[in-house]
Amino acid sequence: MILTIMNPCLPWHVLEGEGKAWRESIGAEETIRVSAGTSLRSPPCTAFYFHNRGTAPLCLLIVTMPPWPGPQKAAKAVSVWPTTVTGGAEWAEKGPGSGEP
Repeated sequence: MILTIMNPCLPWHVLEGEGKAWRESIGAEETIRVSAGTSLRSPPCTAFYFHNRGTAPLCLLIVTMPPWPGPQKAAKAVSVWPTTVTGGAEWAEKGPGSGEP
């Protein structure tokens, strides 16, 4: 699932795994290779998506500052890669801010 977060700013840190991060803001888009130790930032009103390119899980730490305002501040967007969710399908349907991992 791709989300466009209206606000807040989201810092991301890759804890393990390797993959790609895609993001688009105001018509500009980029794809960045990520691996353990990579840190990124997503400004408000940015659509983003992570794609696992390895055999191990892609594990991210994502912090919302200020605290997550709720699902009304996010919108689903069109995926740039096929979407597969394992081990967290219930959360993926509910989205961020659902209080579940």
